[in-house]
Amino acid sequence: MPVTFERENAKPIVNVNETQLLRGLARLKGVSGCRIAILSREDGSYVQAGGGGMTCALEWRDATDRQFRAFQDSPVVPWPGVTELHISGGFVRLRQAEFFHIGQVRDAFLAFFRHESFPEYIRWRDITDEITSAGTSA
Repeated sequence: MPVTFERENAKPIVNVNETQLLRGLARLKGVSGCRIAILSREDGSYVQAGGGGMTCALEWRDATDRQFRAFQDSPVVPWPGVTELHISGGFVRLRQAEFFHIGQVRDAFLAFFRHESFPEYIRWRDITDEITSAGTSA
C-alpha cells in the first residue's frame, strides 16, 4: 500500500521511502519554515505532527475516521496545564502530557510507515468529537 509524505513548504512524496521520510522529519524543527508533517495511507489513515524540535503535537487518524491525540505518562515539558502550541499561522491547545520531542515523533512516524505498533510510551485519546465541533487539529 503506497504511503505519501507531506510537509509544509515542500512537494508531497508519493511512495516515500524511509530515507526520504527521515530527511523530511529532520526539517520539522521550525528552522526551515516546516511546522507540519503528515504521513498517510490510501485507506485514509495518517499520522501527523505539528510544531518543531522540543515541542510537537502528534495525532493519528485511523481508517475508520477516528482522530486521536498522543499523550504520555512522563511529560517532556515542565509547565502544567494547557498551553497553546503555534503551528503555521494557527495553534493547538495541548495538555502537559501531549507534548513530544522530535525523536519521539520520528519513532511514531517510523512505526506507522513500517505498519508496526506505535511505541509503548505513546498513548492515544480520542479527540474525534472535539475536532468535529471545533474544526481544528494539529
